Amino acid sequence: MSREDYLRLLDMRGDHSVPRISYLGGEIEIMSPSRTHEAIKSLIGRLLETYCLEREIPSSIYDF
Repeated sequence: MSREDYLRLLDMRGDHSVPRISYLGGEIEIMSPSRTHEAIKSLIGRLLETYCLEREIPSSIYDF
């Protein structure tokens, strides 16, 4: 598919984050993560943030 097709899909989706749409080398991938996936992603993010806070490791551009 063309990059223009990809951009049209993004326009149709609007400001929503789901489904996730990516484009590389003429291929469009449409993905809809499950609720379990999102919950695990959030948990890992919180664990990593807590680890960095406890170890005083900068974890974002705002910590530098």
